[in-house]
Amino acid sequence: AVDALTASGFINYFGLQRFGTHAIPTHAVGAALLRGAWSEAVELILRPREADKADAAAARAVYKETGDAAAALKRMPHWCVAERGLLEGLVRVKGKDLVGALGGIPRPTRTMYVHAYQSYLWNRAASERVRLHGIERAVAGDLVVDTGCAEGIVQSDDEESEDAIFSSVREVTPEEASAGVFSITDVVLPLPGSRVIYSKNLKVLYDNMCKADGVQLVGFAHAVKEYSFGFLTGAYRRLLIKTDDVKFSFARYSDPQMDLTETDLSRIASGPSMLDVSHVADQLNAGKFLALRLTFALPTSSYATMALRELMKSTTNSKVHTLMSRASESITTSST
Repeated sequence: AVDALTASGFINYFGLQRFGTHAIPTHAVGAALLRGAWSEAVELILRPREADKADAAAARAVYKETGDAAAALKRMPHWCVAERGLLEGLVRVKGKDLVGALGGIPRPTRTMYVHAYQSYLWNRAASERVRLHGIERAVAGDLVVDTGCAEGIVQSDDEESEDAIFSSVREVTPEEASAGVFSITDVVLPLPGSRVIYSKNLKVLYDNMCKADGVQLVGFAHAVKEYSFGFLTGAYRRLLIKTDDVKFSFARYSDPQMDLTETDLSRIASGPSMLDVSHVADQLNAGKFLALRLTFALPTSSYATMALRELMKSTTNSKVHTLMSRASESITTSST
């Protein structure tokens, strides 16, 4: 499986952490903002959710039941930065200017909501591209990066570098596809914005996905530019990524809480290194559990979790991961 991953690579999906692990995904808030549904965005951010700690759950319940932002703010814990920022905004504008209230959320978080929706569209487009054409080669109509473009096809603060990236993307012709001029690793898909291009088929696909969510793909859907694709530059992301410098080994262990490899922190922490302790080595050789220890390198903006997903053929469904975490906690409890 490791050899197959090294040889074939993996689809460069955005990982689960991009969308959050709650029942209300981050991209759903982003979609509401992009269509100008301000009250819906406020409700989604403050809606009660199962995984909340008691104090946060109590604050959300107050707002849901009473709509009293000031009362909810008093209960909302300080680590809920986005929620507190929104509630403070609602108190400040007295519930009348919802865009202004949303402005109380720190800008990086507000941006994250919209970027999450971009990522959601990209993931769906990637799945459709692979479903239709596989991952063996570039086909006519694919977007590719011409040779010589920077390796990390992402947005950059350097205007010259950014210009080079956008000017290097173009559509594969039928003749180039037949001749195999481009590799599957040259293929990119756009994250919507004002500077990206779409092939005919991609434009239809992205348009349909956006329309299903009531989002406008091109231009400005409303007067708040911050929450419009026309305001965002956009970017490109490689469809397929291959791992580099892959190394792996197997280890046996009995304690689920045991560190199976050294980290920078363990190297500087007091006490002996786990690799130097004989009884730890004995556990690794005779434990009842078997672990795969894996190291590899990835380009910028790719997710190691997605490489592991491909390796283990596992799902990234948040509910499944919650169940897995509970099962792991159960094993840990029973072994102590």
